[in-house]
Amino acid sequence: VDQPKFEGPWTPEGLLHFVLVEQFPPFGEITTDNYDRYNEDTKSLGLLWACFDPGTLKEDLKQHQEMLLAVSKQYRGVYNFVWLDTNNYADHAKTYLGCETYPTLVLQVELKTKGTKYLWHGKPGEMTVAAVTEFIEGVRSGKVDVHVRSEPVPTTNPGPVRKVVARTFDREVLSEKEKDVLIFIYAPWCGHCKALFPIYEHLAEHVET
Repeated sequence: VDQPKFEGPWTPEGLLHFVLVEQFPPFGEITTDNYDRYNEDTKSLGLLWACFDPGTLKEDLKQHQEMLLAVSKQYRGVYNFVWLDTNNYADHAKTYLGCETYPTLVLQVELKTKGTKYLWHGKPGEMTVAAVTEFIEGVRSGKVDVHVRSEPVPTTNPGPVRKVVARTFDREVLSEKEKDVLIFIYAPWCGHCKALFPIYEHLAEHVET
Protein backbone atom coordinates (compact mmCIF):
# COMPACT_ATOMS: atom_id res chain seq x y z
CA VAL A 1 0.00 0.00 0.00
CA ASP A 2 1.32 3.43 -0.91
CA GLN A 3 2.32 5.64 1.99
CA PRO A 4 -0.11 8.54 2.52
CA LYS A 5 1.13 11.97 1.46
CA PHE A 6 -0.05 15.19 3.03
CA GLU A 7 -0.97 17.68 0.33
CA GLY A 8 -2.39 20.45 2.48
CA PRO A 9 -3.80 22.77 3.42
CA TRP A 10 -0.92 23.57 5.79
CA THR A 11 -3.13 24.56 8.69
CA PRO A 12 -3.79 22.97 12.09
CA GLU A 13 -7.20 21.91 10.84
CA GLY A 14 -5.76 20.44 7.65
CA LEU A 15 -3.09 18.50 9.52
CA LEU A 16 -5.63 17.19 12.06
CA HIS A 17 -7.97 16.05 9.29
CA PHE A 18 -5.11 14.24 7.57
CA VAL A 19 -4.08 12.44 10.77
CA LEU A 20 -7.64 11.43 11.63
CA VAL A 21 -8.29 10.05 8.15
CA GLU A 22 -4.97 8.24 7.81
CA GLN A 23 -5.19 6.53 11.20
CA PHE A 24 -7.05 3.78 9.33
CA PRO A 25 -5.71 1.77 6.38
CA PRO A 26 -7.49 2.23 3.03
CA PHE A 27 -8.76 -1.35 3.28
CA GLY A 28 -8.01 -3.29 6.47
CA GLU A 29 -9.26 -6.11 8.62
CA ILE A 30 -11.77 -5.24 11.33
CA THR A 31 -11.68 -7.22 14.58
CA THR A 32 -12.80 -6.90 18.17
CA ASP A 33 -9.50 -5.11 18.84
CA ASN A 34 -10.16 -2.17 16.52
CA TYR A 35 -13.94 -2.17 16.12
CA ASP A 36 -14.46 0.59 18.68
CA ARG A 37 -11.93 2.83 16.94
CA TYR A 38 -13.78 2.48 13.64
CA ASN A 39 -17.13 2.95 15.34
CA GLU A 40 -16.00 6.14 17.08
CA ASP A 41 -14.42 7.74 14.01
CA THR A 42 -15.97 11.18 13.67
CA LYS A 43 -14.59 11.96 10.22
CA SER A 44 -16.15 9.17 8.18
CA LEU A 45 -19.81 8.73 7.32
CA GLY A 46 -19.69 5.00 7.90
CA LEU A 47 -18.14 1.61 7.20
CA LEU A 48 -18.12 -0.51 4.07
CA TRP A 49 -17.73 -4.16 5.13
CA ALA A 50 -16.49 -6.75 2.63
CA CYS A 51 -17.61 -10.25 3.60
CA PHE A 52 -16.50 -13.33 1.67
CA ASP A 53 -17.34 -17.02 1.82
CA PRO A 54 -15.58 -18.54 4.86
CA GLY A 55 -14.47 -21.51 2.78
CA THR A 56 -12.69 -19.38 0.18
CA LEU A 57 -11.94 -16.31 2.27
CA LYS A 58 -8.21 -16.08 1.50
CA GLU A 59 -8.68 -16.62 -2.22
CA ASP A 60 -11.60 -14.17 -2.52
CA LEU A 61 -9.78 -11.53 -0.49
CA LYS A 62 -6.70 -11.84 -2.67
CA GLN A 63 -8.84 -11.63 -5.81
CA HIS A 64 -10.72 -8.49 -4.75
CA GLN A 65 -8.24 -6.61 -2.58
CA GLU A 66 -6.73 -4.39 -5.27
CA MET A 67 -10.16 -3.57 -6.66
CA LEU A 68 -11.54 -2.59 -3.27
CA LEU A 69 -8.42 -0.53 -2.56
CA ALA A 70 -9.05 1.37 -5.77
CA VAL A 71 -12.64 2.12 -4.78
CA SER A 72 -11.65 3.05 -1.24
CA LYS A 73 -9.37 5.78 -2.58
CA GLN A 74 -12.39 7.42 -4.22
CA TYR A 75 -14.11 7.64 -0.83
CA ARG A 76 -11.10 8.29 1.42
CA GLY A 77 -12.28 10.30 4.41
CA VAL A 78 -15.91 9.55 3.56
CA TYR A 79 -16.17 5.81 4.29
CA ASN A 80 -13.74 3.39 5.91
CA PHE A 81 -13.34 0.15 3.95
CA VAL A 82 -12.86 -3.05 5.99
CA TRP A 83 -13.00 -6.81 5.56
CA LEU A 84 -14.32 -9.30 8.09
CA ASP A 85 -12.91 -12.73 8.88
CA THR A 86 -16.12 -14.69 8.33
CA ASN A 87 -14.59 -17.78 9.89
CA ASN A 88 -13.96 -16.13 13.26
CA TYR A 89 -16.99 -13.84 13.12
CA ALA A 90 -19.55 -15.96 11.28
CA ASP A 91 -22.36 -15.08 13.69
CA HIS A 92 -21.60 -11.36 13.45
CA ALA A 93 -21.71 -11.55 9.66
CA LYS A 94 -25.08 -13.28 9.63
CA THR A 95 -27.00 -11.78 12.55
CA TYR A 96 -25.54 -8.28 12.76
CA LEU A 97 -24.64 -7.51 9.15
CA GLY A 98 -27.34 -9.59 7.50
CA CYS A 99 -25.08 -11.71 5.27
CA GLU A 100 -27.04 -14.65 3.88
CA THR A 101 -24.89 -15.34 0.81
CA TYR A 102 -21.37 -14.43 -0.22
CA PRO A 103 -19.78 -12.23 -1.29
CA THR A 104 -21.70 -9.44 0.40
CA LEU A 105 -20.87 -5.78 0.81
CA VAL A 106 -22.50 -3.94 3.70
CA LEU A 107 -22.45 -0.15 3.80
CA GLN A 108 -23.23 0.84 7.38
CA VAL A 109 -23.97 4.47 8.20
CA GLU A 110 -25.11 6.36 11.32
CA LEU A 111 -22.78 4.19 13.37
CA LYS A 112 -23.43 5.88 16.71
CA THR A 113 -27.22 5.85 16.42
CA LYS A 114 -29.12 3.40 14.24
CA GLY A 115 -26.28 1.77 12.35
CA THR A 116 -28.41 1.70 9.20
CA LYS A 117 -27.20 -0.95 6.73
CA TYR A 118 -27.39 -1.32 2.95
CA LEU A 119 -26.48 -4.64 1.33
CA TRP A 120 -25.01 -5.66 -2.00
CA HIS A 121 -25.12 -9.35 -2.96
CA GLY A 122 -23.48 -10.86 -5.98
CA LYS A 123 -21.10 -13.42 -7.36
CA PRO A 124 -17.30 -13.03 -7.06
CA GLY A 125 -16.96 -12.09 -10.72
CA GLU A 126 -19.63 -9.41 -10.40
CA MET A 127 -17.76 -7.42 -7.73
CA THR A 128 -15.99 -4.81 -9.84
CA VAL A 129 -14.95 -1.18 -9.39
CA ALA A 130 -17.98 -0.11 -11.43
CA ALA A 131 -20.42 -2.32 -9.49
CA VAL A 132 -19.16 -1.27 -6.06
CA THR A 133 -19.12 2.40 -7.02
CA GLU A 134 -22.65 2.12 -8.42
CA PHE A 135 -23.79 0.50 -5.16
CA ILE A 136 -22.27 3.25 -2.98
CA GLU A 137 -23.67 6.02 -5.16
CA GLY A 138 -27.05 4.29 -5.11
CA VAL A 139 -27.01 4.41 -1.31
CA ARG A 140 -26.01 8.07 -1.30
CA SER A 141 -28.77 9.01 -3.75
CA GLY A 142 -31.47 6.98 -1.99
CA LYS A 143 -31.87 4.41 -4.79
CA VAL A 144 -30.81 1.46 -2.59
CA ASP A 145 -33.27 0.31 0.06
CA VAL A 146 -32.25 0.02 3.70
CA HIS A 147 -31.67 -3.57 4.82
CA VAL A 148 -34.30 -4.71 7.31
CA ARG A 149 -34.31 -8.07 9.04
CA SER A 150 -37.76 -9.39 8.33
CA GLU A 151 -39.90 -12.39 7.68
CA PRO A 152 -41.08 -12.65 4.07
CA VAL A 153 -43.93 -10.33 3.14
CA PRO A 154 -47.20 -12.34 3.25
CA THR A 155 -48.50 -13.17 -0.22
CA THR A 156 -52.07 -13.11 1.12
CA ASN A 157 -53.39 -11.33 4.19
CA PRO A 158 -57.07 -12.17 4.66
CA GLY A 159 -59.20 -11.69 7.72
CA PRO A 160 -59.60 -8.84 10.16
CA VAL A 161 -56.16 -9.48 11.71
CA ARG A 162 -53.45 -8.63 9.21
CA LYS A 163 -49.94 -10.02 9.60
CA VAL A 164 -47.32 -7.27 9.72
CA VAL A 165 -43.61 -7.96 9.20
CA ALA A 166 -40.66 -5.60 9.44
CA ARG A 167 -40.76 -4.74 5.74
CA THR A 168 -44.43 -3.76 5.88
CA PHE A 169 -44.53 -2.16 9.34
CA ASP A 170 -44.15 1.44 8.13
CA ARG A 171 -46.79 1.04 5.43
CA GLU A 172 -49.31 -0.93 7.49
CA VAL A 173 -48.89 0.85 10.83
CA LEU A 174 -47.01 4.15 10.76
CA SER A 175 -48.37 5.43 7.44
CA GLU A 176 -52.01 4.56 8.11
CA LYS A 177 -53.91 7.87 8.21
CA GLU A 178 -57.52 6.78 7.77
CA LYS A 179 -57.97 4.66 10.91
CA ASP A 180 -56.41 3.73 14.21
CA VAL A 181 -54.19 0.66 14.38
CA LEU A 182 -54.00 -1.80 17.27
CA ILE A 183 -50.94 -4.01 16.94
CA PHE A 184 -50.30 -7.27 18.77
CA ILE A 185 -46.59 -8.13 19.05
CA TYR A 186 -46.67 -11.91 18.80
CA ALA A 187 -43.91 -14.44 19.53
CA PRO A 188 -44.72 -17.94 18.18
CA TRP A 189 -42.92 -19.61 21.09
CA CYS A 190 -44.80 -17.60 23.75
CA GLY A 191 -47.58 -19.52 25.53
CA HIS A 192 -49.34 -16.33 26.63
CA CYS A 193 -49.38 -15.09 23.03
CA LYS A 194 -50.91 -18.36 21.83
CA ALA A 195 -53.59 -18.18 24.49
CA LEU A 196 -54.43 -14.56 23.73
CA PHE A 197 -54.50 -14.77 19.93
CA PRO A 198 -58.03 -16.33 19.57
CA ILE A 199 -59.40 -13.60 21.84
CA TYR A 200 -57.56 -10.98 19.77
CA GLU A 201 -59.06 -12.40 16.57
CA HIS A 202 -62.53 -12.34 18.12
CA LEU A 203 -62.02 -8.70 19.13
CA ALA A 204 -60.97 -7.84 15.56
CA GLU A 205 -64.05 -9.50 14.11
CA HIS A 206 -66.25 -7.65 16.61
CA VAL A 207 -64.70 -4.26 15.77
CA GLU A 208 -64.89 -4.91 12.03
CA THR A 209 -68.62 -5.57 12.20
